[in-house]
Amino acid sequence: YTDLGVASVPVLLRDQAPSIDRGLDPYAGYGTWVDVYDFAPSYQGGGAPSVSAESVDDMVRLGVRTVYLQAAQVDERSPDPVVDPEAVARFLVRAQRAGLRVVAWYLPRLADIDRDLHHLGAIADFEVLGHRFDGVAVDIEWTSGVPDHAARSDKLVELSERLREDSGDEVLGAIVLPPVQIEVVNPAFWPDFPWKELAPSYDVWLPMGYCTERTAASGYKDGRVYIDENVRRIRANLGDEDVPVH
Repeated sequence: YTDLGVASVPVLLRDQAPSIDRGLDPYAGYGTWVDVYDFAPSYQGGGAPSVSAESVDDMVRLGVRTVYLQAAQVDERSPDPVVDPEAVARFLVRAQRAGLRVVAWYLPRLADIDRDLHHLGAIADFEVLGHRFDGVAVDIEWTSGVPDHAARSDKLVELSERLREDSGDEVLGAIVLPPVQIEVVNPAFWPDFPWKELAPSYDVWLPMGYCTERTAASGYKDGRVYIDENVRRIRANLGDEDVPVH
């Protein structure tokens, strides 16, 4: 395993990896987030990544059940559809061999929907030694690609509908800005966010609830308060009191 490289994958025997049913289970329980600035060598400026496939051992020891891995990125440092195929392969195989689930995520820029779908399709189809991602999620927060919020929302809805069509019945995750942030703290950030229009395209919602960025005076620095209100607002915005929220 330590010699695993992408070029060698076709000549290696496939793992006895379980077939992947992209359902809701990977989104349950304790998870940890890893982005390209953590693990991809091309983003380190010559240094060593702070997170590697070997970090999986610590994740298991700490009780992690799911790794949310940024597997694609629009950046000249990672021109391939998958950000660093060899690093991603090592991480995916080691994590799943250790019993973890791995959900791949991608940040669409929305200016070029075909390009965004190409990246999302690449991570959905990525396979090494019989291992595939346990889920695919879309990180919805980029605003500068389409500055006008109405046009941006239209692009996001189109992307989501096309992704749903491509994904069939597989569970899709929506990594969204916390409603408290865009409805209370800074309503100008993304006005009229299209919750209802997105509802048919996604099965589970993952709000970026960074309570440490909130002030004590607001009351939202209390993690329980912040999370509770975000979950309630998401469900109200979607019109579904039972929608899964991670």
